[in-house]
Amino acid sequence: MWQSASRTFLACLASSVIISAQAQSISPLPETGLWKVESTTLINGQDLMAAIRETQRAMLAQLPPEQRAMMESMMQQDADEEDYDCITESDLANFRNPESLMADIQRDMPGCTISLTESTGNRMAFTGTCDGADGFTGDMQGEIVMVSAREMRHSFSGKGTLDTPADELPPSMQGMSGTVQTEHTEVARWVAADCR
Repeated sequence: MWQSASRTFLACLASSVIISAQAQSISPLPETGLWKVESTTLINGQDLMAAIRETQRAMLAQLPPEQRAMMESMMQQDADEEDYDCITESDLANFRNPESLMADIQRDMPGCTISLTESTGNRMAFTGTCDGADGFTGDMQGEIVMVSAREMRHSFSGKGTLDTPADELPPSMQGMSGTVQTEHTEVARWVAADCR
């Protein structure tokens, strides 16, 4: 259950940041093509991905050698994969259509209400509230900055409760339930015109 709640919470964070970035015209518009995305998520100051990796290592240590080798190989393939997004011409059209993008936010995050609070040139700010439908109840705020047509920076923070019972979390994630303070940062850089 903790993995499901963590994935849901991360999806909620990522969706709010990425989709909110598109909810109002911003300048400069990003170039179409392949973008490499690097992100960090902290929950109560603890790196979520580091905690997940620690939990995976502990679980692997309990497996027989043959199964452990197979799982380590699969996990290494996942670790080697980098995170990429593709921005298309139709995505650019959405950057210019706030109503369409706000509808996407509400569809992807039915338990959250997101509102733009500022949009000036290369920066947008937003706030939101989530009602617990996806496991997180609380408030959030963030910003999106277009550094250039080839670099975007997103930051997001929230305070609320994550409803995964602490006794269902592995030891490395004990501080990630109940009342939480979240911080998510993301840097996306254009890498190529072709998304393939």
